[in-house]
Amino acid sequence: MKITDRPKQKTVLMVAAAVVCLALAIGGSFAAYMSQSYQKGVVSNRDKDTIRFTSNYLQLAASDASETDYADKVIKYDKDKVGSDKISIDIYIYNYVFGNTSLINENDIVYDMSIKFVNGGEGSIYTACRKTDAGDVSLEKTENGEYTTGNAGVRLVGRKPQADHYVVEIPGEDLDKVKIIAVAKPRNTAYTGNQKLAVVISPGVESVMEEFSCKGTFLDTDSNLDANTYDAFNYEVTISSGKGKVTLTWDAGKLEIDKFFIDKIAARNESYNLPSGKKYVYDKENGSLTFVMNQAEGAGDYVIPFYRKSDKTTLPTGWTAMKEYIKVKGEEITDN
Repeated sequence: MKITDRPKQKTVLMVAAAVVCLALAIGGSFAAYMSQSYQKGVVSNRDKDTIRFTSNYLQLAASDASETDYADKVIKYDKDKVGSDKISIDIYIYNYVFGNTSLINENDIVYDMSIKFVNGGEGSIYTACRKTDAGDVSLEKTENGEYTTGNAGVRLVGRKPQADHYVVEIPGEDLDKVKIIAVAKPRNTAYTGNQKLAVVISPGVESVMEEFSCKGTFLDTDSNLDANTYDAFNYEVTISSGKGKVTLTWDAGKLEIDKFFIDKIAARNESYNLPSGKKYVYDKENGSLTFVMNQAEGAGDYVIPFYRKSDKTTLPTGWTAMKEYIKVKGEEITDN
């Protein structure tokens, strides 16, 4: 998945010139962005609506991806939750870049939501509903046990920030047993970079959960193109569970991070402060950024754009070699 598609600088310049001439011809105004990073941020987010369909738990996946390819999300609960009659999980679907309501999908997105519960206890009762202004709307249960939004689908109206809210409920005794497979698939994936949103959620008791982990992935590797044909990259950072202090490092001589991502983490509330009390630590010259991710608040996954510093920047052909240019590490933050 490319953020921008500029194999030849000459082509871009010709298109840009045509846009300027058209704007002047119709008496409009043309804004010249002097800041290179600002200009790139606007271009990368407007070329294709690749990340303007997001969620607090679900992650982007190829439209034809199978369940084995979905992201895994672990939600931790205290031991006393095992005795609860119901445990609620809130799932949100957005038509904008998560955490930044100024980057909105310009198109209406009609999608189908499906939620499936697997490996639960015998006789366990699950519910799934969509919250609306008119009240809760229960999802329809199909013959194969899936809960869906039905034939009409759900519409996220474009051009203004919209969020759909779903609530699933499981019995406390099913912690460490049941897995929740949730998928939001647009009917026209051209508006979402030919991608859907999907996740496998594993609710469990904290004492038996897997160890905290943090990983980074180039989303563009699914294409058949070499890394050196790109002038920008989508780099996804995820944490397995809980809350973590995450440090990104990159080759500052060849790449630069998206300015708008820095602005986004700077605007977050105090629950995202580092132990030092700062929102983040950014070293532009040496290429590093340290910040907090919190899965419980829906910030356990970020897609972060990186850009070539210039057209003359040399990058490797293979994606394996690109892993040396952007790296991530994380450590769990506990309340103890």
